[in-house]
Amino acid sequence: MGEPTMAHDSEPNAPQASTPSGEAAALPRWRRPALVVYWLTLAVATHWPKLKLTPGGLDDRPYVNPDKVMHFAAFWLLTLLLFAALRAGRDGRMWRRVGVAAIVAALYAPLDEITQTLVSERTASWADLIADWLGVACAAAGLAVAHGSRARGEGEAPAEP
Repeated sequence: MGEPTMAHDSEPNAPQASTPSGEAAALPRWRRPALVVYWLTLAVATHWPKLKLTPGGLDDRPYVNPDKVMHFAAFWLLTLLLFAALRAGRDGRMWRRVGVAAIVAALYAPLDEITQTLVSERTASWADLIADWLGVACAAAGLAVAHGSRARGEGEAPAEP
């Protein structure tokens, strides 16, 4: 049976999602505002002139590049928040939510990179785009694995005799 939602955790007119048992459950109140705030913060941060979040010289090292790690993490989190903000269809297909979240985030990544060229002292980078897409892919894969194990009943506490 699906997890019940508490009355104080959902909006009165919130979109309804289906639980695995087919019951309708409202999306928690925080999901969409969190997505909006995060996405706006991401858009501003990626377009801010002269924004340098890594210490000088670290971007030139041949191994883990902090800038690419931040791109990966930013789009990984965007994908998870998109997934959380989407409501399940009446049939409860989580796969559709994973796919839509991944596609939206993956399409936003090149738009974000291209529009950075419109800001002085910002450039588009193939390496940044690839890091963005890897973040999206890993988030989608993680969601798919989590959903697959939940569908098979793994990770649940064993029933007491």
